Amino acid sequence: MSRPGTLLIDYGDFPSLVAATILARPDEAVIFHPRGHDAAAAGREAAAMRHGEVLDVVGFIVDGIPEIDAAPVAGGSMSDPQRIEALDDACVLMRAAAAADRLGCSKILWPRQEGPDADRIGQAVQRANLVADVVQVGAGGTSTRRLVIDLPLVDLTDERLVDLADEGGAPMRAFQPCSAGGGTTTAPCERCDGCRRWRAAFDAAGVAWPWIPAGATA
Repeated sequence: MSRPGTLLIDYGDFPSLVAATILARPDEAVIFHPRGHDAAAAGREAAAMRHGEVLDVVGFIVDGIPEIDAAPVAGGSMSDPQRIEALDDACVLMRAAAAADRLGCSKILWPRQEGPDADRIGQAVQRANLVADVVQVGAGGTSTRRLVIDLPLVDLTDERLVDLADEGGAPMRAFQPCSAGGGTTTAPCERCDGCRRWRAAFDAAGVAWPWIPAGATA
């Protein structure tokens, strides 16, 4: 068995599928799945497990990330949804960093995707760098091995992600598009924001939607 070198944060969504597809050494990777709390959580976990099975990775970790209370927070420059997103990112990254440290992984792949939004790209990169800094400080600043948190998809569009998955021969049903819970063992609802987003991306890329019934046309 290979020693794990990379920890992939895998949400079971489409960016995670693409990140898994482009792993240079899946035989040296561990999948870290932050379990959610919504209707699609079981489907996302099943999709993440499917990625591990297809790639034959070294290990698979399911982490019960605590749900962050979305009650209003007074003061500050960020809106409440932005605060919750930042806190959720920090929680996932810190727990993934702790797992990477225990396993001896030197790199975390975070499949965060912001498309062409420069402000959000900068925020995501800043969060990753801050967590890497915290890990270094937590080691007393004496460690010669700095944890790298890589965001290989952060500036890519949805259409480009579909292209990458198609080029890499990814199992296209192995992600959870549907916030209502469909999309892995059952058909996605085709009505929620997630379904509409990824169906549009597949159509724009000229790639068949994985859940088109047999004999039907796109």
